Amino acid sequence: MVAKAALLLLLVASVYAMGCRTRPTESQQPTSTGLLATATLAPTPTPLDVSAYPLGTVGYAISWPQCGGPYPGEPFEFGIIGVTNGEAFTRNPCFADEYRWARRGRYHPSIYMNTNYDERREPSVAMQACGVDASCRAYQYGRAMAEDAYEYAASVHGVAPVWWLDVQIVSVWSEDFARNAESIRGATELLRSKGIRVGISSTSFQWATVAGPALHNMPIWDASALDAAMAATFCAEGKDFGGGRTEQIAYVEQFETVVACGAVAVTPLPSQPRETALRGRAAPTPRWRW
Repeated sequence: MVAKAALLLLLVASVYAMGCRTRPTESQQPTSTGLLATATLAPTPTPLDVSAYPLGTVGYAISWPQCGGPYPGEPFEFGIIGVTNGEAFTRNPCFADEYRWARRGRYHPSIYMNTNYDERREPSVAMQACGVDASCRAYQYGRAMAEDAYEYAASVHGVAPVWWLDVQIVSVWSEDFARNAESIRGATELLRSKGIRVGISSTSFQWATVAGPALHNMPIWDASALDAAMAATFCAEGKDFGGGRTEQIAYVEQFETVVACGAVAVTPLPSQPRETALRGRAAPTPRWRW
């Protein structure tokens, strides 16, 4: 009897030990179906592709005017989404949905934001950091403007490796070219600090009216073509201004259509980060982008 009891005890201990050796690890706990789930490692983050869209590809730019309406049909090669609602420090209420649409393009989405410099709306941070230094205040205004747009995009998981600063004469600007240019520089440097490549969306006429002789040496998105044929010509000839090189040309049919011109390296201006920009050389009647 004692021998049988000892044998039974030995058998129980053996089974228990086996159970301990085969117990699922934390990464292999039973699922709701009772099967073991195999652990999956987090994917390695893919570096953001900050390159220009390939030569000849065609995409669309949409923003708040398309809220509640149709988007460009599929397939399409790329989408550029306006994060602001027609002016700086505002928010496109349809950005999240439009960004999801843009992600269905063949290439990564890009984002554009409206810019300005309204001395009456300088954020308190500008006054605190700069006092009476007008140039400094304009720079801080630009940083705050870009930070507001960036945080809104991030809040709805809108990530883009390339952002465009939309410079239009219909926006509110100072009469001082240098202060306007400082606002744009502040926005540029804030976005660059996030690892973003930044370009200027404007025309030579509008840039000269807003920033005068200021040089930005950044990629250019010119929005002055009237049709596809003119866009192709502008790509070939270039619509350069402010030290930048033409990267894409836009014209409007049902939607704003954007033609990529192809990228080449350019020599940066002193003290400015190296940019990848485009081959090219300003436009008749400017077309307003809201």
